[in-house]
Amino acid sequence: MPSETASPGRRALFSAIRMLVGLAFAGALITMTIRSTGADVLGELRAGSAPLLGLATCVYGGIVFLTVVRWRLLLRVQGVDLGIGVLCRLTLIGVFFNLAIPGAVSGDFLKMAYAAKRAPNRAAEAVLTIMLDRVMGLLGLFVVAGVMVVVCLGWILGLSGEFRVLQAGIFAVGLGSFGGALGALLIEFRERLIRIRVVSWGIDMGRRWLPAAVTHIIARFVTALDLYRHHRRTVLQALLISIVIHTGLGLNLYCVGRALHVEQLRARDYLLATQVANTVASVPVTPGGLGTRDATVAFCFKALGANAEKTGAIPLVFSLIIAFWGIVGAGVFIATPRHTDNAPGAPRRVNPGEDDSTPAGQ
Repeated sequence: MPSETASPGRRALFSAIRMLVGLAFAGALITMTIRSTGADVLGELRAGSAPLLGLATCVYGGIVFLTVVRWRLLLRVQGVDLGIGVLCRLTLIGVFFNLAIPGAVSGDFLKMAYAAKRAPNRAAEAVLTIMLDRVMGLLGLFVVAGVMVVVCLGWILGLSGEFRVLQAGIFAVGLGSFGGALGALLIEFRERLIRIRVVSWGIDMGRRWLPAAVTHIIARFVTALDLYRHHRRTVLQALLISIVIHTGLGLNLYCVGRALHVEQLRARDYLLATQVANTVASVPVTPGGLGTRDATVAFCFKALGANAEKTGAIPLVFSLIIAFWGIVGAGVFIATPRHTDNAPGAPRRVNPGEDDSTPAGQ
């Protein structure tokens, strides 16, 4: 039918427009950051420490690998083992699409499609783990951000009027951390909550008014969450990995700063700026948070009293490192067969919660 053939075309056009608008906005923010700080990115790179820049690039690659390990932990609880090689490919492809399409979750949709095809008998469970992986990542961000807000509270309260927006943003991050912890507790005590009459009434109303397909998805999600509640060790491991990831991103930015010979900033300054910037970058405005992350980090460093010209280059170099891994992901995407039903790395079924003592694929 014409409408059926036109619909994909409209979706493709919308995606293309969204991508171009996102890229244009990211470019405008990056240009604004360069002009406001006077950063000479190429000059700083030439004068920077090549070994430290190489280390920063490798550290980011290690962080990407940690996200693979976390996702694999969650998959195995659901009884799915796609193999470490397949998960690495899907994750790198996700990094590429996060940079190609506005929003920090754009690559997740492609990972969902690939994972569903790789594990057709456990497609819903495989897709669900990607959602839970994102949730675990946010929880890790909340933990690290909450700790850094407490550690830097004195400095935050002392910010001048020029930085009231930054101060409000940091407090919003702190409140978000509290809300995330509260949400995790609500999930943990869900069975007790549904015994409360008002809560059970709200659930019944939702069942009546929501479409059957939506309630079915919610039921599957709750069932999967219940499964994870019986595997608290796995959940704790995934949370610890998330905390290491977000701490590592701050240290990654610190490596870039040291590579560019910035002496005024402390490690905790990088950790705080990273958590605030990553929270802002999670809003789906620009591809992979490019531009928004750079402007936020530069503004944080300005509030810390650091030299604007040198510190303005730090987030931009960090974005170049992310772009490098996005290019790697693009190469992986091009090299990955589109028809993977019989491709190596097909899913191996495991029992939920089975002890993962053997390497993937063995």
